Amino acid sequence: MSFKLSMLMMSIISMCWWRKNIITMLLSMEFLLISLYYFISQLITTISLSSFLIMLVMMVSGSSLGLSLLISLSQTHNSSSTTSINMFTFAKTSFNLSL
Repeated sequence: MSFKLSMLMMSIISMCWWRKNIITMLLSMEFLLISLYYFISQLITTISLSSFLIMLVMMVSGSSLGLSLLISLSQTHNSSSTTSINMFTFAKTSFNLSL
């Protein structure tokens, strides 16, 4: 099995393995996107490097948009499964307005 196919298989298996934990599942999805980008860039050599750069920027912006949507969704639902996400995203500073 080649290196590219093993990268794809590892990312898919890790995404299925970590389906209960949101943060590690998102990291597995990032690994899957990077693996697909590497696989496509090695497979198709006729496309210019600027189009690969545009594709990489689109992939990164899409994944960051998905992460921000996940965080905003978890802030609206106060369940026990989103407590870990809320702990990482909320600022824990308190402001005292003493007059």
